[in-house]
Amino acid sequence: MQEQVDERISVRFEGKMIDEIDALVKELGFPNRSEFLRTAVRTQISTQQHANEISVKVAPLVLEYINALVDRGYYSSQEEAVQAAIYGFYTEEHIKKALKAMKSMEIVAGKKVEVDLESKTSRQMLTK
Repeated sequence: MQEQVDERISVRFEGKMIDEIDALVKELGFPNRSEFLRTAVRTQISTQQHANEISVKVAPLVLEYINALVDRGYYSSQEEAVQAAIYGFYTEEHIKKALKAMKSMEIVAGKKVEVDLESKTSRQMLTK
């Protein structure tokens, strides 16, 4: 088994950020800045690793229905059942209707909204 070696890095922060870190260390009960920063880095890494995942809360009856479909072999997992429902909902026709509704909102709001549907990365709405 390979031994884990701790390495040290140095980081510089502006005074204001140090004050914010110190306040959070105290507020959240961390023993020191280092432990707070290790937790912050772990959280950021986890967030990046799960960037394409979302959690969905459903009504108990819907969950029961999803579980029944999985139990009967229609889907291999809850995730697959939810994905199938989403893919079934977001048809080309539905997306066109949504884009048309967005255009109407732009007219009412007087603001241009752009959605990059061709991007391979996460989709973002930009207001100009």
